[in-house]
Amino acid sequence: MSDVIAGPIWAARNWSADEGEGSIHDDATAAKLGFRCGTVAGDIHMNQFPPVLVKIFGNEWFERGNLSLNFKNATVDLE
Repeated sequence: MSDVIAGPIWAARNWSADEGEGSIHDDATAAKLGFRCGTVAGDIHMNQFPPVLVKIFGNEWFERGNLSLNFKNATVDLE
């Protein structure tokens, strides 16, 4: 069985909500596209991984590591 690697759980925040009308992070625009409200930017999710990756692989992860994510569902504020 594989070991579980875990870090702290973060509540995703929509810090991009004020980007202005027409942005998928804006509640009104996101609602027109069928989302519950403005979506959380992908970089917010990406920022959760480096602390865990550095803990496992050390600072070399920044030099030779990579990360690829495939988002299946949009996350909204505080999910």
